[in-house]
Amino acid sequence: MRLEVPAFEVGFTGPIYQRGSWGVDWHADWAWLGSVKTTAMAVPLDANYNTAMKSCNGQCLPLAKYVGSGHAQAFMLALEPHYDYGKWRFGVQFGPTLYKSTWSIDVSDIRYSQTADPQNLSGSNQDGWRFGTVVGASVAYGQLSIAYQHFFMKPSSSNLAPPVWHSVDLIMLRYRF
Repeated sequence: MRLEVPAFEVGFTGPIYQRGSWGVDWHADWAWLGSVKTTAMAVPLDANYNTAMKSCNGQCLPLAKYVGSGHAQAFMLALEPHYDYGKWRFGVQFGPTLYKSTWSIDVSDIRYSQTADPQNLSGSNQDGWRFGTVVGASVAYGQLSIAYQHFFMKPSSSNLAPPVWHSVDLIMLRYRF
């Protein structure tokens, strides 16, 4: 698996409430969460492989080559309650997202039995835009901060070619203008 950068985020933010050291900010952002490429040799049927024993159940079927790629992006509206101490700010973030994950996969030489002729298959994610959630935390000094965000991104149960991820974790350096 190869994870591709850059991942980045742009958006707008502002205060909702501030009383002494405590406050709440709003965020309206778009995040490019990077891309993923995979290449694997694997058995064509999950039932033919025992993950606990790391071996086939019975006779191994011939391996097929799986090559996939995709990316993820999200729009988010979030609240960030925070505590300020001098130039330091400690915050947490949460809110809804509208995200899209793309994924396509090509499978070469797949055989569902020892005697079957090899086939080539292709598939792609058909989910489109979906609703999710983001949670995170940040530490800032002045206008510079380091932030962690976790994006919950569950594919639909009817998706025949779901992405290889179900969530994305992002650590970033941010600058607030």
